[in-house]
Amino acid sequence: MAAHAALLADQGGAIRTAGLANAYLARTASRLSSMRPGVALLVQADRDNSGSPTLNVDSMGARPWRDLDGSPPSAGRIQAGAFYLVVANGSAWTTDFGALARGDAQDIALSTTLIFGGI
Repeated sequence: MAAHAALLADQGGAIRTAGLANAYLARTASRLSSMRPGVALLVQADRDNSGSPTLNVDSMGARPWRDLDGSPPSAGRIQAGAFYLVVANGSAWTTDFGALARGDAQDIALSTTLIFGGI
Protein backbone atom coordinates (compact mmCIF):
# COMPACT_ATOMS: atom_id res chain seq x y z
CA MET A 1 0.00 0.00 0.00
CA ALA A 2 2.87 2.36 0.78
CA ALA A 3 4.33 1.78 -2.69
CA HIS A 4 1.01 2.76 -4.28
CA ALA A 5 0.87 5.92 -2.17
CA ALA A 6 4.42 6.80 -3.24
CA LEU A 7 3.53 6.33 -6.92
CA LEU A 8 0.46 8.53 -6.53
CA ALA A 9 2.57 11.25 -4.92
CA ASP A 10 5.11 11.07 -7.76
CA GLN A 11 2.48 11.35 -10.48
CA GLY A 12 0.18 13.71 -8.62
CA GLY A 13 2.33 16.82 -8.50
CA ALA A 14 3.96 16.44 -5.09
CA ILE A 15 7.49 16.83 -6.51
CA ARG A 16 8.93 20.35 -6.45
CA THR A 17 12.34 20.82 -8.00
CA ALA A 18 15.38 22.29 -6.26
CA GLY A 19 18.97 22.91 -7.35
CA LEU A 20 20.85 25.80 -8.91
CA ALA A 21 20.71 27.58 -12.26
CA ASN A 22 19.71 25.10 -14.97
CA ALA A 23 20.50 22.01 -12.88
CA TYR A 24 17.14 20.84 -11.54
CA LEU A 25 16.93 18.25 -8.76
CA ALA A 26 13.89 16.16 -7.91
CA ARG A 27 13.28 13.64 -5.14
CA THR A 28 10.49 11.13 -5.58
CA ALA A 29 8.46 9.40 -2.92
CA SER A 30 9.05 6.06 -4.66
CA ARG A 31 12.84 6.48 -4.69
CA LEU A 32 13.71 5.50 -8.23
CA SER A 33 16.88 3.46 -8.58
CA SER A 34 17.10 3.37 -12.37
CA MET A 35 15.83 5.45 -15.26
CA ARG A 36 13.41 3.05 -16.92
CA PRO A 37 11.93 4.20 -20.27
CA GLY A 38 8.37 5.41 -19.85
CA VAL A 39 8.56 6.33 -16.17
CA ALA A 40 6.49 9.50 -15.78
CA LEU A 41 6.60 12.11 -13.01
CA LEU A 42 4.73 15.35 -12.50
CA VAL A 43 7.15 18.01 -11.26
CA GLN A 44 6.65 21.63 -10.31
CA ALA A 45 9.53 23.91 -11.27
CA ASP A 46 10.95 26.07 -8.49
CA ARG A 47 12.51 28.59 -10.90
CA ASP A 48 12.71 29.65 -14.54
CA ASN A 49 15.44 28.21 -16.75
CA SER A 50 18.03 30.48 -18.34
CA GLY A 51 19.52 27.90 -20.69
CA SER A 52 19.67 24.20 -21.44
CA PRO A 53 18.34 22.36 -18.35
CA THR A 54 19.21 19.05 -16.76
CA LEU A 55 17.06 17.02 -14.39
CA ASN A 56 18.57 14.80 -11.71
CA VAL A 57 15.95 12.51 -10.18
CA ASP A 58 16.76 10.70 -6.94
CA SER A 59 20.51 11.29 -7.36
CA MET A 60 20.69 9.06 -10.48
CA GLY A 61 22.74 11.75 -12.22
CA ALA A 62 21.91 14.84 -14.21
CA ARG A 63 20.24 13.97 -17.51
CA PRO A 64 19.24 16.38 -20.27
CA TRP A 65 15.69 17.73 -19.90
CA ARG A 66 14.42 18.03 -23.45
CA ASP A 67 11.36 18.82 -25.52
CA LEU A 68 9.58 15.92 -27.23
CA ASP A 69 11.58 16.54 -30.41
CA GLY A 70 14.87 16.20 -28.49
CA SER A 71 15.74 19.90 -28.51
CA PRO A 72 16.54 21.85 -25.34
CA PRO A 73 13.90 24.37 -24.28
CA SER A 74 14.67 28.02 -24.83
CA ALA A 75 15.44 30.29 -21.88
CA GLY A 76 12.33 31.03 -19.85
CA ARG A 77 10.39 28.06 -21.23
CA ILE A 78 10.46 26.40 -17.80
CA GLN A 79 8.56 28.70 -15.50
CA ALA A 80 8.59 28.82 -11.71
CA GLY A 81 5.42 27.33 -10.27
CA ALA A 82 4.40 25.54 -13.48
CA PHE A 83 3.87 21.78 -13.60
CA TYR A 84 5.61 19.56 -16.14
CA LEU A 85 4.94 15.92 -16.92
CA VAL A 86 8.40 14.45 -17.51
CA VAL A 87 8.92 11.05 -19.08
CA ALA A 88 12.10 8.98 -19.09
CA ASN A 89 13.13 8.58 -22.70
CA GLY A 90 16.45 6.82 -23.19
CA SER A 91 19.08 8.91 -21.44
CA ALA A 92 16.97 12.10 -21.22
CA TRP A 93 13.82 13.36 -19.54
CA THR A 94 11.31 14.69 -22.06
CA THR A 95 8.23 16.88 -21.81
CA ASP A 96 6.10 18.97 -24.12
CA PHE A 97 6.96 22.13 -22.12
CA GLY A 98 3.35 23.20 -22.35
CA ALA A 99 3.50 24.17 -18.66
CA LEU A 100 0.35 22.63 -17.28
CA ALA A 101 -1.87 25.11 -15.54
CA ARG A 102 -2.45 24.47 -11.85
CA GLY A 103 -6.01 23.32 -12.60
CA ASP A 104 -4.75 20.86 -15.22
CA ALA A 105 -2.22 19.47 -12.75
CA GLN A 106 -4.98 19.00 -10.18
CA ASP A 107 -7.07 17.18 -12.80
CA ILE A 108 -4.12 14.89 -13.55
CA ALA A 109 -3.61 14.22 -9.85
CA LEU A 110 -7.30 13.33 -9.44
CA SER A 111 -7.28 11.09 -12.53
CA THR A 112 -4.11 9.36 -11.31
CA THR A 113 -5.71 8.74 -7.94
CA LEU A 114 -8.82 7.28 -9.55
CA ILE A 115 -6.87 5.07 -11.94
CA PHE A 116 -4.06 3.87 -9.71
CA GLY A 117 -5.91 4.15 -6.42
CA GLY A 118 -8.49 1.61 -7.51
CA ILE A 119 -11.45 3.90 -6.91
